[in-house]
Amino acid sequence: MVVDGNRSPPRHERWRSMRLASACRRELAARRLPAGVRQVPGQAGAATKGPAGQWRHPRAEFSEGLRDDSLPGRRSPAVGVVAALSVQAVLAGRAHLSVAAALGVSLAASVAGAGGARAWYVALNRGKVQGIPSQGLCIQGFIVAAVAVLIAGLALAGLPVRTFLDISAPGLFFAMAIGRQGCFLHGCCVGRLTASRWGIWASDGRVGGRRAPTQQLESLACLVIGLAALLLVLQARPPAGTVFVGALAAYTVCRQILFRYREEPRKSSFGRRAVMIGAGLVLIADIIAAIVA
Repeated sequence: MVVDGNRSPPRHERWRSMRLASACRRELAARRLPAGVRQVPGQAGAATKGPAGQWRHPRAEFSEGLRDDSLPGRRSPAVGVVAALSVQAVLAGRAHLSVAAALGVSLAASVAGAGGARAWYVALNRGKVQGIPSQGLCIQGFIVAAVAVLIAGLALAGLPVRTFLDISAPGLFFAMAIGRQGCFLHGCCVGRLTASRWGIWASDGRVGGRRAPTQQLESLACLVIGLAALLLVLQARPPAGTVFVGALAAYTVCRQILFRYREEPRKSSFGRRAVMIGAGLVLIADIIAAIVA
């Protein structure tokens, strides 16, 4: 059979082409790249950082990603803690609480929170971690450890727990908004590769390319929640404890929504939807309690 003056390829060559195409699809799936991405061999004299290969997509460019261990990335948690303590000191003075005692308890809670964040990350990855400690921190571990130390420290210092948690909420979420930029620089908590116009360049330490901006969206959510909590503490002054509970529930809802756009898979015994529904119900109940009271 002749097509356009050229003899059709033998059957074994067609099967070989099909096998090669299947192998390419499996490789792309293993790398979690969008459909339509192909690897283009690099040229001589390419950049020395990383392999010479480059990833191209009809609407997005991909390249070998490098994790940023620069000083700004490592300093972001410290900058967030300073911002949180500064806001908390101002609000503690307005609430007629001892600023020195409040800062002392908060510093102890921050140290414990850093240890809890690292321990949570190590447990989540089953001990398979590498790099500097600031590259592996989970905010869930920070909140659990910090709140536990806060309650114990407040009991010893004689400070009201619920009022203290309310004045700590704005600074806590401002610190989280800053810390998420450190995630962006380190290459953790990244979004999935995408060809969407809303994607931004980000790297997971292996492949850099246009990704869903999960770190920036979560940072924005923390900033909005922190500003709302600050406004409530300064102006509305709801019942003690409702600001902290409501802010934490709102953050949990936002976080669960963003999980579906994250690169790494998330496994939970309860499920993302169950956690999101539970947090939403807590948020609604908290708002009702604040209004009724």
